[in-house]
Amino acid sequence: MRWEDYKTIEFEDVAGGIRICRLNRPERLNAVNPWMHRELSTLGRDLQEDDSVKVVILTGAGRAFCAGGDQKPNPNEAPPSRGPASEVRWREAEEIVRGIIELEKPIISAVNGPAMGLGATIALLCDVVIMAKSARIADSHATVGLVAGDGGASIWPLLCGINKAKEFLMLGTHIYADRALEVGLASYVYEDAELQEKALEHARMFLRMPTYAMRATKATVNRLLRQSADLTLEAGLTYEAISAKDPDRVEGTAAFTERREPNFTSRMGTWGDRG
Repeated sequence: MRWEDYKTIEFEDVAGGIRICRLNRPERLNAVNPWMHRELSTLGRDLQEDDSVKVVILTGAGRAFCAGGDQKPNPNEAPPSRGPASEVRWREAEEIVRGIIELEKPIISAVNGPAMGLGATIALLCDVVIMAKSARIADSHATVGLVAGDGGASIWPLLCGINKAKEFLMLGTHIYADRALEVGLASYVYEDAELQEKALEHARMFLRMPTYAMRATKATVNRLLRQSADLTLEAGLTYEAISAKDPDRVEGTAAFTERREPNFTSRMGTWGDRG
């Protein structure tokens, strides 16, 4: 995709080859609608192919990093069809995760506010995760009746350990910046007003490094990420697709939009009998 064709992500170039990618739906807390989902699926590849880009900073416009999936997307804002919607979304979900993993260039997430669901996944997949002190992160799929299937299971266990990851993902726990730093989800925490400048400082550190040594080191470590994605991503997307048809998903979404406690009917039921 050409840079000028992006509608929900804006770009700013900083001297030396730093590209700031800013999720840009601030009126919806940068929630991921179908357009943004499509654009996130091509972003990693486009950044890789642009030789002018040396280091990437990923952040959000306004007061959020990314609120996760948009629960009320405007049907008039859908991108051109590329096939059956469920198949396209599945393919794009894989491309989002693998696009970040396969990006050879350093990528820093500057988490300026809430990073939820898919927003948490893309933030945590980055090489360096810096958070504003007031920011929080969560993969809250389960709280609305969905399986955390779009990459969270691939990255959370590698950062905070299997047991903590299971707890955080199964409960949809909101983790504020200082706690995220403590458990290994964040690399650094800064005062809110300092975040963007600190992100640039980190980016400039990478600019001073020898390109091949740095990128090959990243590629070596990212073999673990590829292996994790190979093990979990397809299964997670499959379970998420099944859970999307579950009555608890309908109730979870309704409760979320109506700002009330959900009344799930399958609490502690047998998950293997579903679907």
